[in-house]
Amino acid sequence: MSGVKAWALDVQEAKERARAAAGTADLCARMDAFRDLCGELGETANAYACPLLAARALVGEAARAFVAEQRKGKRVSTETLFLDTSELRAGDVVCTHGIRALLEGEPNTFTSGNSGTIRAVYAWQARVINLDDVKRDGLVPLGWLYPDVWGKGERGGWGKDWNAVPTWTIQGNDLARWSVERESEGAE
Repeated sequence: MSGVKAWALDVQEAKERARAAAGTADLCARMDAFRDLCGELGETANAYACPLLAARALVGEAARAFVAEQRKGKRVSTETLFLDTSELRAGDVVCTHGIRALLEGEPNTFTSGNSGTIRAVYAWQARVINLDDVKRDGLVPLGWLYPDVWGKGERGGWGKDWNAVPTWTIQGNDLARWSVERESEGAE
């Protein structure tokens, strides 16, 4: 026996439950249904990553639907700006190397340079929001998006945590410029 638990749901049942949850009119009930499904899949899905990832993607869709529902009555537009690193803020989407990286939280900030040219340097750990495009285009090795973790490799050594959220570091000072998608809201 391999020690892998039997999965309580088959793939078709997981997809049907996810679709049923997506069709729920009440947003709170929809989010609860997705959370319950992911919780159930997550406990025993070690060898079944594909259906688990599909359910996680559906949870993401539900979260986006929830945000869209919250924005009803507001006009939201996205503008593309070219900003230096010091002008970035949480919620911006930075486009670089074929990656769309969502900035969340606050950046790490430190100073760099010699006495005549000391500059603030900003480093954001951003979430990759277009992983399918990144995989398809192949501009960035996928291993660069996932952390190295002790105990994940062969014989318990260093290895990639392929279950982690894919991230990309946006780092630079006020001389580095970025292509940024920024949403702006206004009342309808």
